[in-house]
Amino acid sequence: MKLSNKTILCNLCLEDIDTEEPLQASHYCCNCNKNICHVHLKVHKLKKSTKDHHLQLLLEQNSSSSLYKEHHYCKLHAGYLLEVFCDCNQLICSKCAAFSHKTHNYVDIKDIEKVEQEKVTKLFNDFDLKKDILLQRKKLNEAIIESVNKQSLVVKNEINLQFCELHKELDKKKEMLYLAVDEIVNNKIKSLQNENQLLEENVNNIQRLCKLKNNNLNSIDILQNKLNLESEINSLNKVNVLNKPNEMIDFKVNMANDKNKLIEIIKNNLGNIENKEIKENDLILF
Repeated sequence: MKLSNKTILCNLCLEDIDTEEPLQASHYCCNCNKNICHVHLKVHKLKKSTKDHHLQLLLEQNSSSSLYKEHHYCKLHAGYLLEVFCDCNQLICSKCAAFSHKTHNYVDIKDIEKVEQEKVTKLFNDFDLKKDILLQRKKLNEAIIESVNKQSLVVKNEINLQFCELHKELDKKKEMLYLAVDEIVNNKIKSLQNENQLLEENVNNIQRLCKLKNNNLNSIDILQNKLNLESEINSLNKVNVLNKPNEMIDFKVNMANDKNKLIEIIKNNLGNIENKEIKENDLILF
């Protein structure tokens, strides 16, 4: 017998090195997971270790050997194929039809195979159509994701430019405040240095006048010195030696107030992002 390319061969024949030509398998052992020919089947049924194995028949369909799978058999009646379709929407075997379903209406699955195949084909076509719709939606979502990511880069770049301008203005303001501080400090230092110079001159005058107290003076010298001392004392009394640092204190307070106002503005009013849903027709695909 000439075997076709689709013929299922006996695994036990293939494993036997003495077998010149393997035979076509007639059964399938569910325990060994092997295809078995009619010759090895007899041994399989008689051998103690394999005689209780579950065997399935390989049947000819459409000129090619096809294996009936486990789910092709009735779960209630071992070895019986599911070959009847009952009006209770179940596949049953001939034994089920004769007993538990005997009051039901049923047909041979071969009689409705063509109609049911057309229904299944239509279902597969519906699945293909649905798959195409889902893939189109997936592609559209991917395009939206790409577009949104690109738009976000544009927006972030714009935000960056805006804040660069703000930083420039803040730097300008900072330099202005530095100059204001330097001006106040320089004026204050200059004023204090001038005051120190005047104080040093007065101290020198006092030291010079104090040397006179150890000299032996006549009455005329005493009176003249008295007049000079009184004049110097009056001059010294007019010198204001109290420093007034209010300018620096006022400046710091004003700076703190301005800073708090600016921080409040930044927190509550400096920029916001608006989100607007875009219709699919308006979507720009890159």
